[in-house]
Amino acid sequence: MKRILTLLAFVLILLIGSVNLCAQTKKVKAKPEPVKLDPMFYKNGKFSSGYTQLDTWQLGSYFTQNEMQQINLNLQKRKTGVGLLIGGGAGFALFATAGVLGIAASDQLGGPGLGIAFSSVAVASLGVLIAGIPIYCKAEKNLKNAAAGYNQRNNLTLNVTVTSYGPGISLTF
Repeated sequence: MKRILTLLAFVLILLIGSVNLCAQTKKVKAKPEPVKLDPMFYKNGKFSSGYTQLDTWQLGSYFTQNEMQQINLNLQKRKTGVGLLIGGGAGFALFATAGVLGIAASDQLGGPGLGIAFSSVAVASLGVLIAGIPIYCKAEKNLKNAAAGYNQRNNLTLNVTVTSYGPGISLTF
């Protein structure tokens, strides 16, 4: 019995040691660095720079940690807004149709009660749809502003201007 317990303890120690060894040998990827200062664009929930679509991991190399928190928050708000728009629109279409049919068939159903109930749910669905519009629009605006802010920070321009010392060239970066 002692031998079996000793053997079991030895196997357990080897197992724990191998798990720790595997955990220590995993390499952590460094944040990718942006190669160029191409302008950044935002459209339909996706950021792109040049011809490359950027995922959340790559966006971390373009923005600060606080900006990334705001971007992730606005991406979640955008998803919530889309869900409310789809759910509210589908619910409104379904229950408004059922309400109209229920009211039209009130003679066979014994009164307009079922049609009115469906119509009430349609009005609630319309409220959900209307609530999703500002959430979606505000998140889209904030995400577009994040891309525009990056472009403004990293914009390199050369202009011929008139300064207090006379005509000259201004380099803005």
